[in-house]
Amino acid sequence: MSMLNPYDHNNHSSVQIKKNETGKKVSYERYQTPPGEEFSNRKLKWAMWYEKRRLAMYKITLVGLILTSVALWAYSFTVWINYLAFGIEEDGRLARDLTASVDYTRLHARFGAKPPEIINTQILPGGSNKFDLLAEIANPNPRFLVFFSYHFIVEGSRTPSKLAVVLPGETKIIAWLGLDAGPSSEPTVVLENVSWKRISAHKIKDVELWQKYRLDFTLSDFAFRRSSPDAAHADMLTFKLTNNSPFGFAQSEFYLALYQDQSLVGIKQIQFDTFLSQETKAVDLRNFAPNLTVTNVAPIPLINVYDSAVYL
Repeated sequence: MSMLNPYDHNNHSSVQIKKNETGKKVSYERYQTPPGEEFSNRKLKWAMWYEKRRLAMYKITLVGLILTSVALWAYSFTVWINYLAFGIEEDGRLARDLTASVDYTRLHARFGAKPPEIINTQILPGGSNKFDLLAEIANPNPRFLVFFSYHFIVEGSRTPSKLAVVLPGETKIIAWLGLDAGPSSEPTVVLENVSWKRISAHKIKDVELWQKYRLDFTLSDFAFRRSSPDAAHADMLTFKLTNNSPFGFAQSEFYLALYQDQSLVGIKQIQFDTFLSQETKAVDLRNFAPNLTVTNVAPIPLINVYDSAVYL
């Protein structure tokens, strides 16, 4: 008895496709999954769909990879050609630009701080055989404090150095008081060690208004009384000085500019240990400069309102 070989193509009777009673082929789609069987009819459908299209999917994937590789190689080739044609020259130009020095003087003129300006210098009588040297210094920077040391040179001699600060946009008097000899020529003021400090716009938007709010001082009830002929020219100056700001100050100093009408004729310096908010100080001064007539007085605060140490 010979055995039946199902893989023998010559054995035509080995496999027969059954047909139903109507003569049609039996479809696997009508297969009903027995209870408890893991391989369901749905899985069978997906398996048949994948098996029919597996070769086509492989070819599509292979063609896609080949096209992607060709595109990448073409792009790389184009980039290298562009670099050889133009990139080498651009790299050389970039290297030269990086090693070139930058002219910061133009940038400084626009964004940096400008130096303080000396408006004028004067010699004024300061008392009996005494003279005062002074200069007006303007800070043209609206957002920079300017710090410096200064001294005067007069007839070849120089005074000791003093420190000063001028607020943004401010014009301030700097002085050396009580010079013994009476010079015959105008003094020269020398500013040294000049430095600046920027005021941040994030902290203070309106610098001018911020400063005026803190340096709100008014002078009232001024009186000038000339001394009698036998009083050694001890003229009397009295007035009241009021701190209108909501801030109290410690060790507040002022220059007092003495005017005869519109002309500056003298300068005095006063200092208070404390100056409370809304406080009024009664000031009584004596002037020993001969033949001096004073019609009004202007207070010049020497207070750096940006220094927290000046506040009480």
